[in-house]
Amino acid sequence: MRTDEIIVVLFGLLVILPLFGFYLHYMNRVYVHDVSGDAIRVRLFGLVTLRKVSLKDIETIEVVRRLELPDPTVMFHAEQWPGKPFAEEGILVRKRTGISRTLLMSPDNPRSFVELVNRRLTRDTKGDRLNN
Repeated sequence: MRTDEIIVVLFGLLVILPLFGFYLHYMNRVYVHDVSGDAIRVRLFGLVTLRKVSLKDIETIEVVRRLELPDPTVMFHAEQWPGKPFAEEGILVRKRTGISRTLLMSPDNPRSFVELVNRRLTRDTKGDRLNN
């Protein structure tokens, strides 16, 4: 091997490979999904809100497997907010209004996230019935 080939290989091993590992490890912390107040929020590093979906605007929310989507075209027209880059399960949110009515998200624990949103939705609808 020539000297420049050795330098390229060493550069790849010492710089590129650790950066890729760093990316894989911390990618799930870039987009943080949470349910706060009356909305689902997607935050950048948990600090800045990038996307907010009102709970009243949610038509349906369900856990889906990436490879078994109910409608395969969803991958092309939905807003995608990955929390985990290679997650097998994610959340499909269908909204009542807006230009983009479908969102795909992948929070840390999709099933508990959907349960939490559904609890908030049922609590809100019971509160609305009591007020009327």
